[in-house]
Amino acid sequence: MPEYNSDRDRNPICQAPGCNEGANWLHLKGNIDMRFTAAICQELDRINREHWRQATQQQFERYKNQLDIATGQISKSHSLASSDRTPNDEREVQQRKAEIEAITPEQWGAMNKAYLVGKKDE
Repeated sequence: MPEYNSDRDRNPICQAPGCNEGANWLHLKGNIDMRFTAAICQELDRINREHWRQATQQQFERYKNQLDIATGQISKSHSLASSDRTPNDEREVQQRKAEIEAITPEQWGAMNKAYLVGKKDE
């Protein structure tokens, strides 16, 4: 509420149908304001819910922008690393890749036994 001062003004009690929050304040008999109609309370609730929706949407967009920036930086760092290769480095990488792709399943199995599982006679 514009210019509302909790030290000076009375506490407004919600009169919206189904809202029981105002009942928590009824013990403050001399310091409550019952002038809000149900229609006013419902309109204030609608406005507050819209403000909440906008705030959460803005927060989501901020987080999404931060994620996009971080993802872009990661992508940029990966692309810089690969662009720092000389033509000879790139040729060597491609040759190693081709050699690995050419390994047969049987050869993979033999390497697995030899290096990862261990030899049977040990």
